[in-house]
Amino acid sequence: ADLKKSGGSPLPGAVRGASSESLDLAAADGGAAGGAGGRPGTPGGVDAHGEYVPGSGLGLSICKELATLFKGRLTLESIVGVGSAFSVLLPVRVVQDKDGAPRVSSASPVSRKPASAPTSPTGAKFEQLPLDVAQRNYLVVDDNGTNRKVVRLQLTKLGVPPRNMVFAEDGLEAIHAHEEKAADIILMDLSMPRCGGAEATKRILAACGDGARPTVIALTANVFADEANTGAGFADVITKPTDIATLRA
Repeated sequence: ADLKKSGGSPLPGAVRGASSESLDLAAADGGAAGGAGGRPGTPGGVDAHGEYVPGSGLGLSICKELATLFKGRLTLESIVGVGSAFSVLLPVRVVQDKDGAPRVSSASPVSRKPASAPTSPTGAKFEQLPLDVAQRNYLVVDDNGTNRKVVRLQLTKLGVPPRNMVFAEDGLEAIHAHEEKAADIILMDLSMPRCGGAEATKRILAACGDGARPTVIALTANVFADEANTGAGFADVITKPTDIATLRA
C-alpha cells in the first residue's frame, strides 16, 4: 500500500527500494514540523470537534519500537516550520507464494516458542494481581473505545473480574459513575471532551471529603507529559499504550 500524507495524497516513490536483503521506506510531511510545541516529529492534528490538538510523539515512538523489533531502524530529519522526512530500513527476504508470486517477508521472524511465563508485549513477565487487589472496584475512563477494550483485556488477564470493572467515556461520566458505585482504583485518561481527566479527578476527590479516597492513576498518550497534572491528585502517571506489566506495577 502507498504511504500517504495526512491529507490523503500518495507520496510518489514512498517505497524507495526492496531487495533480498532490505526494504527501504520513506515518507515526508510538509506540515510545520514540531507542531505547536516545536518538537520535531510531533505534528498536531484536529480532533472530532474540529479543535487543534498538539502532537505527543507517541506515534513516532511506536514506529521506532516496531522497526527495532524487526531489527531495522527509523531515522528522522526535521526542520521546524518546514517539515519532516522519515525513513525506515528493514531487513527482509524475498520469497515466493504457492502460486509463484514474489512477496516480501521479514528476515527476523518472531519466535513462536511458548513463553515459560506470561509476558507483556514488551517481553516483561507479569503475574496476576494479589486477590485482595484484584477484588477491588476499578473505574476506567477513556473517550477512545479501543483504549477501553485494551485496558479491560489487561485487567481481565491480571485477574480482575468483569463485575469489578466500570467504564466511562469522559470526565462527567466518571464523576457520575463514582457517585453510583465508589471505585477503589481509577484509571483516568487526561485528554477528553466535556471534562478532562485532571478536572474530573479534582471533583471526585473533593467530593470524598474526609471519607475513603480512590487511588487515581492518569493515562496519557503524551510522551512529554510533565508534572503539571500531578496537582489534580494523581497517584501516578502511565503513558499509553498501556503495558500490562506496567499496569500491574
